[in-house]
Amino acid sequence: MYRINYIILAHKNPLQLRRLIENLSDADVYFYIHIDKNANFEFKLDACSSLKIINSTACSWGDFSLVAATLKCIEQIISDHGHGHTILLSGQDFPIINKKAIRAYLENNKIYNFMDCLPIKDAWPNHYKYRTQAYKYNFSGNISDSVYIPSIFSFRPKAIYRNAKKILIRSITEKKIDHLKALKKIFLYKKPPKKITFYGGSQWWAINDLTLRKLFEYLKNNSDLIEFFENAVIPDEVFFQTAIMKIKNDGEDILLKPSLTYTSWKSKFDDSPEILTINHYETIQEASKRFLFARKFDDFIDSSIINSIEAKLKSSENK
Repeated sequence: MYRINYIILAHKNPLQLRRLIENLSDADVYFYIHIDKNANFEFKLDACSSLKIINSTACSWGDFSLVAATLKCIEQIISDHGHGHTILLSGQDFPIINKKAIRAYLENNKIYNFMDCLPIKDAWPNHYKYRTQAYKYNFSGNISDSVYIPSIFSFRPKAIYRNAKKILIRSITEKKIDHLKALKKIFLYKKPPKKITFYGGSQWWAINDLTLRKLFEYLKNNSDLIEFFENAVIPDEVFFQTAIMKIKNDGEDILLKPSLTYTSWKSKFDDSPEILTINHYETIQEASKRFLFARKFDDFIDSSIINSIEAKLKSSENK
């Protein structure tokens, strides 16, 4: 059978995570689960030899730690000689077509990689310089206890003032002079690696075996790309796209199609997608004609939408 590897980045709702796995579990389906080190739960699935819990990284929204966690999972898949497609999901994603249909679709499209991948100027016309020139500074190891520092080369004077003020206030209230050292980054030009053109798009992708191995080898031999993004702004939406397109533009035969994960946004200015509820059910059914997965669900907010989708999946499997 055609193998599928699921990388799942999870940080909450262990029962919802269990339901996600149960609705994807099948022969030749393997799970590589990363539980955020900041999460307050442990996860086990009894007697499941196709599931591995990956060494935990403390993750934060908009931080390179999310890329690092994904890279750990990729490394394990390569070590396991995984093949087929590798799919990156969140623990708050859910399939919107049944697992047999997912496998058939991927097998019929085995030469393709599914990743939203636009030149960064097209992906974020008003923010692309911020994405490539700002620095992320962590005040502590706590979730989202950080600030973004635009350099003068990003031409965002209001953002420079606002974030420099935050750093000054924190350095005074916490009596930590070390915070002030971050201010020098305002005057630094963040030099990208040579011959790199930036691309961006959704964090969630599906990559075939051949491309995954090319990506792994490229990153192993080009640590400067990793170093550049380690203190970047929301690198999980730029890092993999930039690396894949670099490999493609260097002459490798990499075929791309859009992401397979449906997301609902209230507006193009939102940082986080809408939580999908039962009110989105018809929209999700329409999306299932094009997408394999949807996000973002939260069973503490509305479990009925997950119940309804799950019932639909089971019904379609029996036809």
